[in-house]
Amino acid sequence: MAPKPEFNSYQDSYQRLQWDISHAHDIFKRGIDNTLVHLRNPPLDDLDNFLGYVDTWAKLLVSHHDSEEIVMFPFLSQKMDMTPEIDAHKVIHESLEQLIAFIVVARENHSMFDAEKMTVIITTLKDPLYTHLDEEIARLDPDNTRVFEIKAIDEMTTQLVKFAIAHSGPWTALPFGLTHVPPNLKASFPEIPWVMKWIATPYILHWRYRGYWKYSPYGYR
Repeated sequence: MAPKPEFNSYQDSYQRLQWDISHAHDIFKRGIDNTLVHLRNPPLDDLDNFLGYVDTWAKLLVSHHDSEEIVMFPFLSQKMDMTPEIDAHKVIHESLEQLIAFIVVARENHSMFDAEKMTVIITTLKDPLYTHLDEEIARLDPDNTRVFEIKAIDEMTTQLVKFAIAHSGPWTALPFGLTHVPPNLKASFPEIPWVMKWIATPYILHWRYRGYWKYSPYGYR
């Protein structure tokens, strides 16, 4: 895992962008690592919930990449070469599509579930995904993004957040996200209204797919 960018306040918009994306990436890393741990002893008596958990991870990653491709990459491409990141997305999404298709079949017919095959798909996905996530954070170093005016960075970041909110279902995005943030980081990340973080998500949004979150690595506190 790449070293975390230091960040002590939200006064520096350039640093904030890197910091937020870095911790969002860590959520996806924890999700894939956690899934591989469960696949060593898959919950065959609770497959639908487990597969729902993995499906949520995969679809949130797709949504995250969509937000980057539609909002962040076009903005940064004005003054930076984002071709490596765009090409990496294409490679990663080939494996993601294979994983999502596998999950659809296995949820429809549990006898089609094959833990070894699923492990191979995810392991194949992991290396290029980790490399891409770390390289993207390096590309977002403030020394690189300061070629943009701070107002432009702020506007792009705002649009990125709006896109994520509009295209990620709250019943899955918030419960998944918060149960993949370690306790020591929860007070500062994600930066959402306290009522959503401490009340709405654990006591309301949690319940629709509560069977999924039993496979998450952390609780809400």
